[in-house]
Parts: sequence; structure tokens; C-alpha cells
Amino acid sequence: MYKKIVLFALLMIPVTMFAQEIQKNAHINYQEITSVMPEIAQLQDSLKSTAATLEAELTGMKDEYNTKLTDWLEKQNTLAESIKLRRQQELSDYQDRIQNFQEYAGVMLQQLQQTLAAPIQEKVMKAIKDVATENHYTYVFDSVSLLFISPQAIDATPLVKAKLGLK
Repeated sequence: MYKKIVLFALLMIPVTMFAQEIQKNAHINYQEITSVMPEIAQLQDSLKSTAATLEAELTGMKDEYNTKLTDWLEKQNTLAESIKLRRQQELSDYQDRIQNFQEYAGVMLQQLQQTLAAPIQEKVMKAIKDVATENHYTYVFDSVSLLFISPQAIDATPLVKAKLGLK
């Protein structure tokens, strides 16, 4: 009986050690990492530049619309009914063009942001995977979405920043 207990204990030691190794987890602050990357400043500059260009175009369209509207309001009493209707339709069409342009600009900015952010996200994810592999982490969580982080938890943010060459 004593031999069975000793044999069972010897067999359980490696299983227990293996189970503990599986549970090695870490957390990072993804936002903190990306906020100090120089690529983010470039992304923001590109977005601001494109947004300013689109805003200038939209302002021009609105100014032109307002000019046409003012002209129509001043002359509407002197115009023939058919011309009034045609001008009203032109103004309505122009409003639709402005609205379509606003929607297009929003979609364009969103797509540009996704396109420019993709290489940055890939770079950060590669660094996270490398750090996790090197340190044998089973899971790496984003600390922003966690409700509680134990003081004993492993914060891998400094390791990922070092991997990316960031301070």
C-alpha cells in the first residue's frame, strides 16, 4: 500500500508542474503601447491632412449651395414657374450631393484609418506574440478590458515596449 501511495505521488508531481506551467498568463496595456509609437503620430497627421482636404471641399460645396440658394430666394418672385421648379430641383440635387459627399468623406476617413493602422497593429501583435513565446505565457490579456488585476499578475507591457524599441 505504501508503494502505491509513493508511486501515485511521483506520478502526480509532473502532472502538477505541467498544469502550473499552462496557467502562466500576462497582461498588457495595448493603448499605452500604441500611444508612444512614432507611427501613430504619422497616422494622425495623415488623417488630419486628409480630413482638412475633405473639409475644404465640403465647405466649398456648402458655400456654392448657399450662393445658389440666396440667388434663388432673391429671384424666385420674378422667375417663371418652370424655371422656379428647375432651380428648386437643382438646389435639392445639390443638397443630396453635399450629403453624399459627407457620407463618402466619413467612409473614406474610416478606411484610411484602417489601412494606415493595419501595419501598426501587425507590428504590435508580432511583438506581443514574441514576448509571449519567449516568456512562455499561455495567454496575454489587454488590461484595459479586465475588471480586476491582481498585484501578483505579470505586466508584460514593458517587455512589449522593449521589443518594439519604445520607452
